[in-house]
Amino acid sequence: MAEFKVDELREIQADSCKVFGNAKRILILESIWDRRVSYTELLEKTGLDKVTLTQQTALMRQKGIIRSERTSEGLIFSVANPKILRAFDLMREVVIDRIRNDSKLLSIK
Repeated sequence: MAEFKVDELREIQADSCKVFGNAKRILILESIWDRRVSYTELLEKTGLDKVTLTQQTALMRQKGIIRSERTSEGLIFSVANPKILRAFDLMREVVIDRIRNDSKLLSIK
């Protein structure tokens, strides 16, 4: 197993976490959560325009969050590593706990 310098590891981790700082990318992840999804289906499921979807999925692929492959049916997306879903679930639980504990957050629209 490769040795990591702690500072480099922190930078890579922070860079990866930035992906989840965008509601459109969260929507994309939720849309491919448990299966492989075509580009066309992802457009329909998310309601995003083509330019936005292309930009956001490119960034997510670059950061190793999702992967894509070309098939006879077109471009297919899937989650790159199931551990990403566990991390996402845990973060969502933290957010839900925060909302429950801070009634002011309930007014966020």
